Amino acid sequence: MRPAALNTNCAFVVLCEDWRRQKNPRGGNLIRELRLLADALENGRARVLAAVEAVWRCENVTPVCDAQARVIGNPDLAFRLERALKVAKWLFIGQDITDWDTSGRAMLTDAIRRALS
Repeated sequence: MRPAALNTNCAFVVLCEDWRRQKNPRGGNLIRELRLLADALENGRARVLAAVEAVWRCENVTPVCDAQARVIGNPDLAFRLERALKVAKWLFIGQDITDWDTSGRAMLTDAIRRALS
Protein backbone atom coordinates (compact mmCIF):
# COMPACT_ATOMS: atom_id res chain seq x y z
CA MET A 1 0.00 0.00 0.00
CA ARG A 2 1.30 3.44 -0.89
CA PRO A 3 1.90 5.87 0.63
CA ALA A 4 2.89 4.45 3.96
CA ALA A 5 2.41 6.22 7.26
CA LEU A 6 5.20 8.64 8.06
CA ASN A 7 6.61 6.53 10.90
CA THR A 8 7.40 3.47 8.76
CA ASN A 9 10.51 4.92 7.07
CA CYS A 10 9.42 3.34 3.83
CA ALA A 11 7.42 4.23 0.75
CA PHE A 12 4.94 1.38 1.18
CA VAL A 13 3.41 -1.03 3.67
CA VAL A 14 3.13 -4.78 3.03
CA LEU A 15 -0.48 -5.95 3.40
CA CYS A 16 -1.68 -9.54 3.35
CA GLU A 17 -5.25 -10.67 3.91
CA ASP A 18 -5.88 -13.32 6.56
CA TRP A 19 -2.31 -13.20 7.84
CA ARG A 20 -2.77 -14.57 11.33
CA ARG A 21 -5.34 -11.84 12.16
CA GLN A 22 -2.97 -9.05 11.19
CA LYS A 23 -3.15 -7.11 7.94
CA ASN A 24 0.43 -5.89 7.72
CA PRO A 25 2.88 -8.67 8.61
CA ARG A 26 6.26 -7.78 10.01
CA GLY A 27 9.46 -9.76 10.42
CA GLY A 28 8.41 -11.40 13.68
CA ASN A 29 5.10 -12.52 12.17
CA LEU A 30 6.93 -13.99 9.18
CA ILE A 31 9.40 -15.84 11.39
CA ARG A 32 6.60 -17.36 13.49
CA GLU A 33 4.79 -18.56 10.36
CA LEU A 34 7.98 -20.02 8.88
CA ARG A 35 8.67 -21.91 12.12
CA LEU A 36 5.14 -23.30 12.17
CA LEU A 37 5.51 -24.43 8.58
CA ALA A 38 8.95 -25.92 9.21
CA ASP A 39 7.59 -27.90 12.15
CA ALA A 40 4.68 -29.20 10.05
CA LEU A 41 6.83 -30.46 7.15
CA GLU A 42 9.15 -33.41 6.86
CA ASN A 43 12.71 -32.02 6.79
CA GLY A 44 10.90 -28.72 7.12
CA ARG A 45 13.56 -26.47 8.58
CA ALA A 46 16.04 -27.16 5.77
CA ARG A 47 13.32 -26.99 3.11
CA VAL A 48 11.81 -23.71 4.35
CA LEU A 49 15.21 -22.11 4.87
CA ALA A 50 16.32 -23.07 1.34
CA ALA A 51 13.14 -21.51 -0.08
CA VAL A 52 13.61 -18.30 1.93
CA GLU A 53 17.23 -18.04 0.83
CA ALA A 54 16.17 -18.45 -2.81
CA VAL A 55 13.78 -15.52 -2.37
CA TRP A 56 16.53 -13.58 -0.59
CA ARG A 57 18.74 -14.10 -3.66
CA CYS A 58 15.91 -12.51 -5.72
CA GLU A 59 14.97 -15.73 -7.48
CA ASN A 60 11.49 -15.74 -8.99
CA VAL A 61 9.08 -16.73 -6.21
CA THR A 62 6.67 -18.68 -8.44
CA PRO A 63 9.09 -21.47 -9.45
CA VAL A 64 10.36 -21.72 -5.87
CA CYS A 65 6.78 -22.15 -4.64
CA ASP A 66 5.87 -24.58 -7.41
CA ALA A 67 8.83 -26.80 -6.58
CA GLN A 68 7.93 -26.78 -2.89
CA ALA A 69 4.25 -27.51 -3.59
CA ARG A 70 5.17 -30.65 -5.55
CA VAL A 71 7.22 -31.94 -2.63
CA ILE A 72 4.83 -30.88 0.14
CA GLY A 73 1.72 -32.41 -1.37
CA ASN A 74 -0.58 -30.74 1.17
CA PRO A 75 -2.35 -27.83 -0.59
CA ASP A 76 -2.97 -25.90 2.64
CA LEU A 77 0.67 -26.05 3.72
CA ALA A 78 1.84 -25.26 0.18
CA PHE A 79 -0.44 -22.21 0.10
CA ARG A 80 0.81 -21.00 3.49
CA LEU A 81 4.43 -21.39 2.38
CA GLU A 82 3.75 -19.54 -0.86
CA ARG A 83 2.09 -16.71 1.03
CA ALA A 84 4.98 -16.54 3.52
CA LEU A 85 7.57 -16.47 0.75
CA LYS A 86 5.72 -13.70 -1.08
CA VAL A 87 5.47 -11.70 2.13
CA ALA A 88 9.20 -12.31 2.68
CA LYS A 89 9.94 -10.99 -0.80
CA TRP A 90 8.15 -7.71 -0.07
CA LEU A 91 9.64 -7.38 3.41
CA PHE A 92 13.09 -7.82 1.84
CA ILE A 93 12.24 -5.13 -0.73
CA GLY A 94 11.11 -2.81 2.06
CA GLN A 95 14.39 -3.42 3.88
CA ASP A 96 16.31 -2.73 0.67
CA ILE A 97 14.60 0.64 0.34
CA THR A 98 15.09 1.59 3.97
CA ASP A 99 18.63 0.22 4.40
CA TRP A 100 20.01 0.19 0.87
CA ASP A 101 23.37 -1.21 1.99
CA THR A 102 21.63 -4.62 2.50
CA SER A 103 21.99 -4.45 6.28
CA GLY A 104 18.22 -4.55 6.87
CA ARG A 105 17.73 -7.49 4.53
CA ALA A 106 20.62 -9.27 6.23
CA MET A 107 19.17 -8.68 9.72
CA LEU A 108 15.82 -10.21 8.75
CA THR A 109 17.47 -13.15 7.01
CA ASP A 110 19.80 -13.79 9.95
CA ALA A 111 16.82 -13.81 12.31
CA ILE A 112 15.08 -16.34 10.06
CA ARG A 113 18.20 -18.51 9.93
CA ARG A 114 18.50 -18.45 13.74
CA ALA A 115 14.83 -19.34 14.14
CA LEU A 116 15.10 -22.28 11.74
CA SER A 117 18.42 -23.68 12.92
